[in-house]
Amino acid sequence: MEKKLKHKKAEVYELKSDDGKVIMAEPICLKYRNDKFFSKMLALSITVIIIVINTILKACVVALVGWIGEDTISQQKGSVVKGAFLGQFFNTGFIILIVNANMQQFHPKKFWKIVNGPFSDYMPQWYIDVGLKIVTTFLVQGLMPYINVVKELIIMKLKTRLTQKCSKDPFKTGARTI
Repeated sequence: MEKKLKHKKAEVYELKSDDGKVIMAEPICLKYRNDKFFSKMLALSITVIIIVINTILKACVVALVGWIGEDTISQQKGSVVKGAFLGQFFNTGFIILIVNANMQQFHPKKFWKIVNGPFSDYMPQWYIDVGLKIVTTFLVQGLMPYINVVKELIIMKLKTRLTQKCSKDPFKTGARTI
């Protein structure tokens, strides 16, 4: 016998035996809310992890190109752009696609056995699960240069404010040199 009871914070469904003893009681609304929150946090954490890896890749490419030593600065900058683009593209797009792909129907089957994602074709759920992660990651990656500029401006303003000892007077400063 199943009975629905109202609870202060969430609906609780109780499963009772024939003698009226409660076998199971579960706050399903609370469980649904927690599951939805954790799934959003997981998707966001994947985006953050990809961005961190892309930043590390970019720093490694810059260091490697500096170590290799191109003839001109333009060649060096061109190599940095190419390397950073390829590394970030591979990390952002290709890895997400491969991890979520189910390629077991293709030959050689032993090779594709390790790629056991849930999607063997594009379907509406793919766009919700995979497509949204890719679009979110690319969107954040596109906004990161602007976020870095704003961050630098804020840091510069804070340093200026600290040098002026939190005064709004631009001529008051704690600096002893020019």
